[in-house]
Amino acid sequence: MTEFFNYFTQTSGESMTATAMALTLLCSLVSGLLIGLTYEKTNKNELIQRNFILTLLMLPLVMSAIILFVGSNVARAFSLAGTVSIIRFRSAPGDPKEIGYIFFSVAAGLCAGIGMFGYGLAFVVIVCLIMLLIEKSPFGKQHEHMRMLKITIPEDLNYHDAFAEPFQKFTEKQSLYAVKTA
Repeated sequence: MTEFFNYFTQTSGESMTATAMALTLLCSLVSGLLIGLTYEKTNKNELIQRNFILTLLMLPLVMSAIILFVGSNVARAFSLAGTVSIIRFRSAPGDPKEIGYIFFSVAAGLCAGIGMFGYGLAFVVIVCLIMLLIEKSPFGKQHEHMRMLKITIPEDLNYHDAFAEPFQKFTEKQSLYAVKTA
């Protein structure tokens, strides 16, 4: 079995050839497709944004290309770290599941970028299968009768009493998790 994975592993001493680069990008594309499809299948009941799925497809390609271009050059690696930190502070935090899928896509791209094609694809397939199995199981799912309602209110509104009457009339139980004003 190790020979199979070693066959699909690029040694770090090799110089990058066009074939190796094409194989890296192909592996990244396959990984991105699998991750995007898994995200789509595990979010049937939620609003799926096409742009997010395209991002999941694109991230492994971009990450593997960055790793190919950085290589073992320390100066390039530091400039990459600066660029990533700027991007981090320009983006708004999202749903925890989406953030997990973003890290998943980045990890797949890193595996392809360093030339570990077999291990990277095995990693992607195993995690995708785990996510599909978890989605089919009742693990972590909320109860059918429970819902979350998000309301943005003006700053000067007394929210403690504003919704008491409709909540008492139409719900059996309610909890206030956070207050957000506009």
